[in-house]
Amino acid sequence: MKLWEKFLTIIFNPFLNSLSNFGKKYAFENFLQNALTLLNEDIINEIKSYVLAQHSKNGGFIDKAGKPDLYYSVFGYFVSEALILPKIKDGLREYLNNAEHFTNDNNVHIFCKVILYSKLLKKDPYNKKLGDEVLEIISNSPGNKTDYNWFLGFLALYYLGEYYSLSRFLKKLKVDLLSEQENTSITLLAVNIILKKISGKNIESYAKQLMKYYRASGGFAAFRNAPFEDLLSTAVALYTLRICGADLRLIKPKSLEFITSLYNHGGFCATELDPGTDIEYTFYGLLALASLAYENK
Repeated sequence: MKLWEKFLTIIFNPFLNSLSNFGKKYAFENFLQNALTLLNEDIINEIKSYVLAQHSKNGGFIDKAGKPDLYYSVFGYFVSEALILPKIKDGLREYLNNAEHFTNDNNVHIFCKVILYSKLLKKDPYNKKLGDEVLEIISNSPGNKTDYNWFLGFLALYYLGEYYSLSRFLKKLKVDLLSEQENTSITLLAVNIILKKISGKNIESYAKQLMKYYRASGGFAAFRNAPFEDLLSTAVALYTLRICGADLRLIKPKSLEFITSLYNHGGFCATELDPGTDIEYTFYGLLALASLAYENK
């Protein structure tokens, strides 16, 4: 091995080790399976039936309007992997191979397409083109404004195996965790914490900031001054708290009560005020349950 190659290996290995450890513990397709330990067989079968019903004939998962959508298909993929529904993969591959479905080329859909292609069509030459698109999008994204969409971009690079690019772009992250500002969303806070975790930084102290969004009902709100809690915020908060290594035993009973209150015949809804279920919120429901079930090792 040449001297410069040894140098790059020494510099890059700590990040690779951190990323590898994070993926083994917290990659969605593996992590969601922890939720099943809190559910009985009847409920698991009911959720499986619901997921299959959300899977359209052309292979994609449907949105709230009943139309196949790339964004919802990513959530459907992760949930179906956790529930061990392998036949869904064939349908998703068919969906991906039918280019006429993809009329929306916004950043989110590009990221979702990359995640699905990298998991389901690993040897497809189109992956390289998609990877280049992700790199360009993230390269042009400001390093001081990280949001959920930006995190989807990082997930896309992760599943593509673009680890060097991931380490390079994580260095752009210069967002302060504005814990004292009431207009900081819990999603923004959580994404920053997760990205810091991936980059190998100590994040244990951030758990207290997340708890400022907690409500007596057991749920978490999107903002510190938001009038009510919701499932997305709750799932994101619990998942991030688990990553922080926080002790969730005190809030677990009430959080379980809140999460199960949003369950309806196999699916989950966003809030009690919005009872309609979909595959995205079913993912969040399972993510929240998995976060409460998972035991740190």
